[in-house]
Amino acid sequence: MKEYISSPSSNWHKILNYLMFTTFPVRQILEEGQYMKSEKKDIFDGFFLGFSDLQRTYKLESFFSKKDCKDRLLYILLYSEISRVEGLALVEKSFLTQDLSDIISYYKNV
Repeated sequence: MKEYISSPSSNWHKILNYLMFTTFPVRQILEEGQYMKSEKKDIFDGFFLGFSDLQRTYKLESFFSKKDCKDRLLYILLYSEISRVEGLALVEKSFLTQDLSDIISYYKNV
């Protein structure tokens, strides 16, 4: 039996799923923890993996059907220290195309 070892970026991949699909109070934990200062690379790697996985699955349709999907997506981008203007543009384009390719590219390039 192969043992699964969790990496910091895989933990952030899970946190991204909580942010996108649940009402679990992850935002409050993130805001109080100041993780971006100490774990920025792991956060970006995890979010890149999370968005990439989401792009390839049936969950993408489920996410875009949520009433607050734009707000959730914008929060994630702003948490990742992207400018509000760029974040809003990425959210609008993603929502219109029902595609996360530009957001995935952003995380891949940072």
